[in-house]
Amino acid sequence: MKVLELAKAFLAISAMTPKKLQKLCYYAQGWYAGITGEKLFEEELEAWVHGPVCPVLYDKYKNYGYNEIPKLDIEIKDKEMQEFTKQIYRIYGNLDGDELEQLTHKEMPWISARVGKQTWESSNEVIKFSDMQKFFMNKLKEMPDNV
Repeated sequence: MKVLELAKAFLAISAMTPKKLQKLCYYAQGWYAGITGEKLFEEELEAWVHGPVCPVLYDKYKNYGYNEIPKLDIEIKDKEMQEFTKQIYRIYGNLDGDELEQLTHKEMPWISARVGKQTWESSNEVIKFSDMQKFFMNKLKEMPDNV
């Protein structure tokens, strides 16, 4: 899968800012990695100042700036992916881009990729997939069985 397909699935749920879309794609990749051990999409995520960013996704939606990308009126053909994105949105969709940024700044995958960098210092350091896999697998293990 491509990250832009995932982004469309999120945008079929709701309008949102590019920052929020970036973080939702990060969380989708992370949870998918933690559950399956595999990548949901192939593109890399980088540890930018404002949290995880996929450069391909950034380039596609950067013209929106701080404004919302409109909700897409499309049908997602991959029903499994559609259900997965709905679950990620159910967990994180009530947070805005800034709140999601703050959340990612407390998590090991982003922190590890930023070692040696000041909080304001730009970076294109790739967030290691293995770090995401380990972090989200551990989060999964910490969850109560009835969730």
